[in-house]
Amino acid sequence: MAEFVDVIHHTKRICKSVNGHCEKCLFGAFSCPNNARFDSTDEQKFIDFANAVMTWAAEHPEPVYPSWYEYLTDMYPATWNMIKDKPIPADIAEKLGIEPKEGV
Repeated sequence: MAEFVDVIHHTKRICKSVNGHCEKCLFGAFSCPNNARFDSTDEQKFIDFANAVMTWAAEHPEPVYPSWYEYLTDMYPATWNMIKDKPIPADIAEKLGIEPKEGV
C-alpha cells in the first residue's frame, strides 16, 4: 500500500487538475477526501481509494523542469559560453549581495 503522504500529495494534484470541476474528478467513484469521514471501519475503502490515487499518479507523472543551468544554456548557448568564466560585474554583485572571492 502507498505511503500516506504520497496519497495526500497526489490527491491534492488531482483536485488541482480538475480546477474546481468536481464532476470530472476521479473521486466520483469514492467519497471526496475533502468531505470524507474517516470513522469508517471498512478498511478496504481506504485501500481502494489509495490504489485509485496512485494509479492516477502513475498515469499523470509530475512535470520535471530543467535546471537554471540547462535552461540558460539551451536558451542562450552562445552568450552562456562567452560569459560563463567571466566574473560578475561589481555593481551587479553588490546589488545581489555577493561577496568577492578571497585570495584570487
